Amino acid sequence: MGCGTSSSREDKVQRLAESLIHRNIQEVGRHETITDAYQRLDKEICALEGRCPGPRLATAEAWIEHLQAKLKSLWSDTAEEGVTLDDDFWFKTQQASEDDVKDIVKLTVKLGVVSDVEKSVANEDFLATVSRKSLQTSANQYYLDMIERAKNRAKTLLMSYNQLKALYIEQDGLIASVNGGVYSNVIEERLDARLEEARSVRDKLGSILEQWRTCGLLLKTSWKAARQVQDLWQLAKKSSDEKERISLILDCRHASQASLIALECAEMALPQVDMKFVTKRQCLAVHHACVYLLTDIADDTRFNHTNRVFEAYQNNLAKAVEWLYATFEKTLKRDFNDAEEATLDLAKQLRHHRMEIFMKEIGPKVYLPNVAIDTG
Repeated sequence: MGCGTSSSREDKVQRLAESLIHRNIQEVGRHETITDAYQRLDKEICALEGRCPGPRLATAEAWIEHLQAKLKSLWSDTAEEGVTLDDDFWFKTQQASEDDVKDIVKLTVKLGVVSDVEKSVANEDFLATVSRKSLQTSANQYYLDMIERAKNRAKTLLMSYNQLKALYIEQDGLIASVNGGVYSNVIEERLDARLEEARSVRDKLGSILEQWRTCGLLLKTSWKAARQVQDLWQLAKKSSDEKERISLILDCRHASQASLIALECAEMALPQVDMKFVTKRQCLAVHHACVYLLTDIADDTRFNHTNRVFEAYQNNLAKAVEWLYATFEKTLKRDFNDAEEATLDLAKQLRHHRMEIFMKEIGPKVYLPNVAIDTG
């Protein structure tokens, strides 16, 4: 999904452009020359372009679609007949997840498995089945929350993208008022063509930057959740109150699943990069532990084994986070900075050349923005 403009989006750009012009008139008064106005607009455009809102928005929107497709695949495995993915799906999923937790607490208390080894062994297969079903339900909620955060990110990028479009519109109108919409000479035309090529390279890297940003944030989230997992697991073992112990175990399971899903999504966000240190086998071990937490807590041998699984997972995630950011600094960040520097240099050359043209053509003529803007 790209940055195609709908009529509603164009209306927003129209209003934003008019607002910017009105603001500019108020701020700079009626003494700003056309040349000075062009220079100001071009610098504002360069600053905003450097954040690549358009390419990043396209990537963010594609990421939302990817998450929605993943959610639909999860939902289709557990959905009841006649249920649809409508606006109430989030509420239904949240309610189902909360009900599952309440039911598990009641059931676990009734079975008395968290402090009795014999009872935990006798009921582990049954509770494992219950846990798997509960984990499937809560996975839907994790993805719904992630989609909501991704939509908020897209909204922020859309605001910057619309602001940039409004600046383009104003600048294009200003330039057209001087040269009638045609190049003044061959130098201007060549500089503009070179600038467009440089922007294209920079924008492609900007799109990839958004992927790395998403991946990095998710990987950090996964690591932070994994750090909570081990603390909660150890606190649960120390607790002598049965209900408190169960609550801590379920919190541990919640954090474990959150970490695993965040890691999975981090890999989805950056599929062209093989994540280091954390293996599929290790993730399966953590997931297996999640399923059997309620019955493993009573057995010291199983508790210690699970504790080692969590510790190794957390340590490897910490290494993965460090590796990802170090790799980013050595590769993509350098490439993007070089592309941005080249773009800014060409933009500066073109800006100065046009300013010379403007001064020759119209001199110190005062800038009077035309509020009636055509966005077509």
